[in-house]
Amino acid sequence: MKLLREYIREALLSEAAKGVDDLSDWDYVRVIKDGSLAEFSIRMDADDGSWMPPIGSLLIIKGHGAGECSDAWMVANASAKDGWGPLLYDVAMEWATEYGGGLMADRVSVSNDAYRVWDYYKNNRPDVEKKQLDMPQDWFKNGPQDDCKQGSTWKWLAKTDGDEEEWVEVPLSKVYRKSGMKTINALKAAGKFREEERR
Repeated sequence: MKLLREYIREALLSEAAKGVDDLSDWDYVRVIKDGSLAEFSIRMDADDGSWMPPIGSLLIIKGHGAGECSDAWMVANASAKDGWGPLLYDVAMEWATEYGGGLMADRVSVSNDAYRVWDYYKNNRPDVEKKQLDMPQDWFKNGPQDDCKQGSTWKWLAKTDGDEEEWVEVPLSKVYRKSGMKTINALKAAGKFREEERR
């Protein structure tokens, strides 16, 4: 029964995911970089020039105090209307791979919905590279470059009564990289990508 529930969740996540072709003529993806912060949002141009709330937004940070973490950006906050989250994650992951070591989950805690997103990347996305992070104490004895706080990993293990040795199987324990800028390039080709740097 548990496997059936997991299958249904994964099927719903993949079927509900919206992509570049689902953006309306007025929608676009905007990236604003502000030092060690980058905000990704799906927005809509209003005909009258008035401000419209974003369809979805995702904030990532670097220099998060979690360790070197393979130079990854960390998702600090995410919200999106049904189906738009995966597009934002893909764009943020491509961008974070281009301008750093990739993208990782919050190091303190994640929601059930966010966990399912990371689990989907780990198990169902062959186009995404998964790189294991180490513990802050350098358990792998390979130097500090991949050492990273694993609070959300341990919380998830405790929540699921997982064995301590299974921590490397938890999707939150990894960095995700997506090379090639395929989604961003598709957005650019459609005139639906805007990038700016706040000074």
